[in-house]
Amino acid sequence: MSIEKQKNNVLRFEQKARFHYLKYQKLADRGNYIDALVALRAAAAKDPENTDYQMELAELYTELCCFDESNYIFFSLIAKEKGDPGDCVFGLGCNFFGLRDADKARECFTRYLEEFPEGMYTYEAQDFLDLMEYEEAEALEDDVPPGAYDIAEEGKDLLDQGEYEQAIQILSTALQKYPDLLFIKNNLALAYYCCGETEKSQELTREVLAAEPENLHATCNKILFENSLGPGESWEDCIAALDRLVPEELDEKVKLALTYCELMEDERAYRILQTVLEEMPYDARTLFLMGASAANTGRYAEAFDYFMDMIKIDPENTIALYYKNLVQEVCDGKRESVRILYAYQVPMEEIRRRMAFINASLQKGTEELQRLWREDEVFSSLLVWGLSLGELSVKRAVLDIIGNFADKKAEG
Repeated sequence: MSIEKQKNNVLRFEQKARFHYLKYQKLADRGNYIDALVALRAAAAKDPENTDYQMELAELYTELCCFDESNYIFFSLIAKEKGDPGDCVFGLGCNFFGLRDADKARECFTRYLEEFPEGMYTYEAQDFLDLMEYEEAEALEDDVPPGAYDIAEEGKDLLDQGEYEQAIQILSTALQKYPDLLFIKNNLALAYYCCGETEKSQELTREVLAAEPENLHATCNKILFENSLGPGESWEDCIAALDRLVPEELDEKVKLALTYCELMEDERAYRILQTVLEEMPYDARTLFLMGASAANTGRYAEAFDYFMDMIKIDPENTIALYYKNLVQEVCDGKRESVRILYAYQVPMEEIRRRMAFINASLQKGTEELQRLWREDEVFSSLLVWGLSLGELSVKRAVLDIIGNFADKKAEG
């Protein structure tokens, strides 16, 4: 352990990788996985060639449902021929299963059983394969054709990312192939609504409710659509209709919570989101919605903790950083209150400020840009933030810029 004396005469202890690793173990044993991630990530940064740290970091990311981050580590270890190859293949299978990519998950688990028949995860790999086979058989019993869920999920993912026109194309094609599948109609109705095509969205919703009057997703959609068009049912009747719904599946809880968010029924949204968080405690979007609903109901210290958890999981999450600073100002008495919109993005004025900063920075020379990327965390974090914007052309432009830096950080 080295000790450096600072200008203010405070001694700073520069901890080694082993210290952070032991801290990670203690935190993980207590079930504090978010702080454990911070400690393990610090250990891996201090000793980047330690394969054991990298493997445990990938496994912890899987535990936190950060599947893409975990996959990046596993693929890197395989490419470098480091770590246990069987463990990496099994880990990739678990991540693809979590990402709902059944084909790649099946490929990984099958490969694991073929190439590592004596591996420690043999039974688990077979269990995953059996589970996927069971789910496919169950879908067939429910008259859901093979591949329908995959296409619908692709459309829903585009919808969640704000790519509404692409979502409409995918979901419309899916509905032509599978005209009786109500979950496709619900998502297509929402995509039409987001594009301003309210007549189409209402017609689809009426079709769903005619076939299944108690359909929770369609009921929520109906109330959202009617509320946006002006006077319909009284506000009290709409809220009473939502309050009568009893969500059982996770996706139903999420849908009801989002509907309350859209209607600015903050306290109701907060209560439902608490049940969602129990099942998805590390999901960034859920943590964001919890932070927003907590702030909007005056629970600012609690909101601060939710945004901090997001930052601990992803240190470059500048959306969480923005709102963390905002609620901190309220906690410190610098603001009386704040209202946070439920869209998982910074406000429009902040988007403009950030884009202006990025554009001004890009006017600098190549060497200066390289220096900013290496040394200026604000610049690099805002470039990464640019990938969260819905506009595909912006994402491509940002990727081109980052790609030109051609270093390990850009690769990540």
